[in-house]
Amino acid sequence: MLDDYDVDLDFYPHYRMQPYVEHFTVDNSSHIRVVKLGEVSVQELLKEGSLMITDYSSVSFDFSYMGKPVIFYHFDAKSFFKTGSLRPRAETFLGDTVKSEHNLINSIRGHIEQSFQEKKSVSEKKSSIFTHIDQNNAERIYQEALDMLNNSN
Repeated sequence: MLDDYDVDLDFYPHYRMQPYVEHFTVDNSSHIRVVKLGEVSVQELLKEGSLMITDYSSVSFDFSYMGKPVIFYHFDAKSFFKTGSLRPRAETFLGDTVKSEHNLINSIRGHIEQSFQEKKSVSEKKSSIFTHIDQNNAERIYQEALDMLNNSN
């Protein structure tokens, strides 16, 4: 599929999996790169990426905040959520949630064919998590700090 659509995939294993990164090998594909810790920063991957595929990573919030699509591959949801969850899953996982490899492949294909546009339903759900989606977060933090200083005097 990557060859058919001329799409590149960066595979960045979780930092706890990095000691085993040499075991992740890719044969016969110039479209897949296994990224080792320190080669590229997570921030660079976030900025450069068009689609994130993850299991439960909180980094997905950063990706969603930027208006980029996320696919959650919950192949082990039954064991992962056996003790429950902190928030309703539908409000927490902003993107496609899939449980099988077949559905994962279909979701990836769909996002490629839609030019990696965030789905409208996801965009609408973001307001349950993010109060502001703009470029003014630093200004708000600064103003809040000033207000706190002024109110403490």
